[in-house]
Amino acid sequence: MRKSIFTFLLLFFYKSPTYAQSISCSDFCVTAIETDSVNQGQTNIQIYMGGAASNFINYPVVSCVIDANGDTLGTGSLYYFGQIGNTTQTYFVVGGSATFIAGQSYTIFFQFDTVWCALPFPCPTQNINEFFMVNSPLIYPNPGNGKFIFSMDSSIFTPGDDLEIINSLGEVVGKYQTYFRDTELDLSGNPHGIYFLKVHYKGGYFTTPIVLED
Repeated sequence: MRKSIFTFLLLFFYKSPTYAQSISCSDFCVTAIETDSVNQGQTNIQIYMGGAASNFINYPVVSCVIDANGDTLGTGSLYYFGQIGNTTQTYFVVGGSATFIAGQSYTIFFQFDTVWCALPFPCPTQNINEFFMVNSPLIYPNPGNGKFIFSMDSSIFTPGDDLEIINSLGEVVGKYQTYFRDTELDLSGNPHGIYFLKVHYKGGYFTTPIVLED
């Protein structure tokens, strides 16, 4: 009897999928963005998840898509309960102020489990760098309740780089410039929710979400 139970447990854990704890933003690539031909105002986003078919993420959602100007292409909501490795899944967003234009660059804010990713489109030819992982120490505390610190990497950012804080409607609610290594960002008095920090630097721009709590 004990041998049967041991064999069952061994097979169960051997066949169990790899969940999100071992999956990072570098496993994803936005392969296509296109305007839906049937549903007016809807934009479809195709996201490829690499890795083995045993990999699995829970509750993936594209929360927001913004263009290079910080304008919102649309916001999304939970539609799928999961995605498995080595598959492409189509997500959609609606209600944005911007219109999709082929050839432009976009940032797709993608969430699964407790992980947030800022995925670039077009997708880099190499794996998406962990630089786009929102859990990086660039902004802390995040989530926070008012004041945040943007800590810049001197190999990427330089003092005087422009910073913009954008709300979910695409409106700029704050402007700053980087100051030496750390720059304080103050969102006190703003409604709680998700904001986006857009950093303009010599190599282009970088966008990452900020979560403002009560």
